[in-house]
Order: sequence, then C-alpha cells, then structure tokens
Amino acid sequence: MAIPMNFLFYDLETSGLSKSYDQIFQFAAIRCDENLNQLGVPTNLFCKPRNDVFPSPEAILANQLDIKKCNREGLDELKFALAVQSVLESPTTYITGYNSKRFDDELIRYLFYRNLMDPYRWGWAEGNKRIDVMDHVLLAYAFGRDVGLRFPVVDGQASLKLEHIAEENRFEARNHHDALNDTKNTKSIMEIIRSQRPQLFDFALGLVEEELTKNRILDSDLLYHVGTRYGYLNRCVSVQKFLCFHPRIGKRLLTWNLTHDPLVIIEKTPQEISQNLYLLKGQKAFEIGFNEIALNKSPIVLECEMKKTGLPIDLNLISENLEKLKSVEPELKNLAHQTYGIQELPTPKDVDASLYDQYFFADRNKHAQLTDKILQDPPSFSTHEIQNRRYSELLLRLQGRNFYEQMGEASREEYNAYRREKLLCKEDVEWMTHNRFQFKVSEYQRNQKLSSEQEYLLSNLCKHVESIVQEIS
Repeated sequence: MAIPMNFLFYDLETSGLSKSYDQIFQFAAIRCDENLNQLGVPTNLFCKPRNDVFPSPEAILANQLDIKKCNREGLDELKFALAVQSVLESPTTYITGYNSKRFDDELIRYLFYRNLMDPYRWGWAEGNKRIDVMDHVLLAYAFGRDVGLRFPVVDGQASLKLEHIAEENRFEARNHHDALNDTKNTKSIMEIIRSQRPQLFDFALGLVEEELTKNRILDSDLLYHVGTRYGYLNRCVSVQKFLCFHPRIGKRLLTWNLTHDPLVIIEKTPQEISQNLYLLKGQKAFEIGFNEIALNKSPIVLECEMKKTGLPIDLNLISENLEKLKSVEPELKNLAHQTYGIQELPTPKDVDASLYDQYFFADRNKHAQLTDKILQDPPSFSTHEIQNRRYSELLLRLQGRNFYEQMGEASREEYNAYRREKLLCKEDVEWMTHNRFQFKVSEYQRNQKLSSEQEYLLSNLCKHVESIVQEIS
C-alpha cells in the first residue's frame, strides 16, 4: 500500500534576482496532509544579511523587509540553511511552490551549496518530489479549462503572477512579497484547482514522473509543450516534434518548434547555430527552432491533437513546416546532435556560482563529517582536510559569513580581500557592487516618490551597506 504524500507549500523572499549571488532573507512553509488539511503551525524563518552581499534596493522596497530587523532577528546563514533543510527533508512530501522550478528551487540549491550541504537531496530523498503550482495554472490557462480561478489581465495582457491572481480572485492573504502570505496564496490556488478539476490536478502532479514524461514524448508524433517562453498571445503553447536525445546531458531531449521553417536552419553549420543558440531574441542573427526539454524539471508536455485544437495556433504553418521537416529529418537530427555536442556552457566567474561546474559533493559521509566540525563551538575545521580548491574557497567564505569574529588574523584578511575584490569591483558583473548600489539608490531618490516607510527601509539598507564598506576599506 502506497504511503500518502504530504504537501509542503513554501515561498522565499530574497535580496535580489541572482540565483547564485543573492541570498534568501525569508523562508515560509505550510505543511498539509494528502487532502490539503494544514498540519501544525506554519514555518516562518528569517536570515541575517550576509556581510559579502549588497541587497538590491528594488528587492528591499518590493518585499518590504527591514534590514535592521533581519540583522536583529534573523539566523546566521549556516543555521538558517540547516533549519530550512530540516523542514524540507521530511519524508514522502510534495515540496510545492509557485514558479519554484524556475526560481525558488534554485535559490535553495545555492543556499545549501554555499554552506557545504547536499544541494539536491531535499528534493528526492525518502520519496520527496518537487512540484510547481504554476504548472497547474499554466495547464488550465493554456487549454482554456475552468478551474474556478479568474485569470487577470494587467496592462492589456494576461498575467499568471501569483500576486495578480491573488488580487483578481480576492484571496485573503494579499500582502504580497511576504513569503508566508504568498505561501498561503499558493495553497489556496491548489485547493481551488483540486476541488474544481481533479483530473487536471492529478495530471499536473504526474509531471514529476520523468519516465512517464519521456515515454509520452517518444510515443507521440507531435507534442504540445507549454511554457511562458512561448508568450501569452500563443496561450503559452507550442507544437513540437521530437528529434533526438541531448548528446551530453542525459535527462534532456531535443525537439523542433514547428512555428519555425527547418529549411532555413539546415543550411547553417553547428558552429553558426551554437553561437546564436542562447542569445536573446533581438540579438540572434537568425531564428532557431531547436528546443531543449529537461525531464528533471517536470516539463509540461502533452500529445498534440491538431484537429481538436482550440488554441491560437496557425495550423497551416504547422502543417507546412512539418512536411518540410519530414523531407530533411535525418539531416536535422544530425545537426541538432552536432550543435548541442559542441555547445559549451559558460564557465562561472566565481566559486559561488559554480554549483553545476563539476559537482564535487560525491562523498556524502565525508561531507557530513565536515559539517559536524563546522557546527562545533568553536568550529573545528581546517582547509587541509579538503584537497579541492573550490571547496577550500567555499569553506573560507563560510567561515567569514558565519564566524567572522572567530577567524584568525590571516584568514580574516584573506576573506576581506575577497570582499573588497567583489563588492568594490568597478566592472559590469552579475552581483550588486557598491558603485551599482549607489547608482540605484540615487535613481530611486531622484525619480521615485517614496513613502515614509520606503524611505525608512532604504535608509536602513544604505546604513547596512556603508557599514560593510567601512569594514573592508
């Protein structure tokens, strides 16, 4: 007999939008049984601002988190990470967010990675699975299913953002960008869909089964692939044709988007396509119809039935491109295989962003022993235990972020040198530097009418940033 799955609804508030360089300030979660009845009291954890991060002024004004309060009431990031881990790793749980596949789950992985904890175990161990309520909403929106929700229109365009859905449907928890309120709203959406459309609810839960999704792709002549990348004018739906497996990444498949003419691409070389593959739309020299479907990200794929579609799809265009594809199918498959075979992923500039660059936490026992030493009072560890340069650098940063006052003089100066190089950098980088922070603040003060509360939050943020600058200068 199968063990019933619980649901853990969760949400985050962060210092900015960079998954690898920003930090989580708030983690909230509500645990429910298989019938979505709440179990116990909600979790609501706060994290102290790290001493090597300048939070984005936009993020602070949006989530209205007071840096002074976080400093006073929050946990150091290592203790915060361990507390989050203890909530997430309860067995047989659907770990459930809103747009979490694309953002929140990644922030969690980087949080654990920075703190030398297993970044992945929480999402799969002991029967756990990661699901995204936005997939339920996308399915309903794409195929025009009435699930008891009104889909909002913002500035003349449909919006599936959580705060807009909450406003449109008059949910009680409407203090947006507070993690606990957004967690409540995520739970409300799932309750409505489960009640109104149980079959759609069950289908969306099944998206986590990688083997089922793979077989659906392989067994279907044509596919619907649903995602916001295809745009609201297309109801977030595209029609795809499976080509081949990714030559280098085991859980990815390559398809062709049939809104694109395959005869245009067939004359290009793998090198030409590779150079344009990941550029923004306006930057590409030519349109590319190749598409990656990652099985481990619960893609929304369904068998396509062209004759039954009520979608805003140009059936004539799809049919024409399908005939063209059939005439060059072997060549197109070979071109896809060669293109993705030579595609080099960008090398991260900094160790904090290197989670996916040759993952090195293979020995979990040694890893757990090191974590135990880190948590001793005083911490008991040394970099000579770690032969990996990247691991040693993470260890130094973990010390500086969580045990700065206890560091030896040499280690503290090494850590401060890293902070100076990062935060006082004059180049255009992915993280918030002091120069960029000052520019953003002056923009707000010059162009925005701030409320007294916003002025208070911005003032506290500026004081926090300047105290770090003084400490490292």
